[in-house]
Amino acid sequence: MKKITLLLLACILLSSCAYRITDFTIISTKNVDLSRASTFTRNTNRNEGVDKAHIILFIPFGRPHLKEAIDRAIESTPGAVALVDGVVYSKS
Repeated sequence: MKKITLLLLACILLSSCAYRITDFTIISTKNVDLSRASTFTRNTNRNEGVDKAHIILFIPFGRPHLKEAIDRAIESTPGAVALVDGVVYSKS
């Protein structure tokens, strides 16, 4: 009985969940001059931005913010001002 309980507890503690929050066509946290949109070029690389909050013994230390993740994804490409055709996921 103890082995089954320990196995179930280990499965619960080691499991994770990911769900899709939204899809977007264009998103930015920067001021973008859309009158110059025809001069923008699209990068072929996929970027990823992550913002994390650590949890220790079921106590959260901070909250992840979507704005920080978007900023990190934009800043990973020099000169970028927005993200195009993306997906936002939440993983825990």
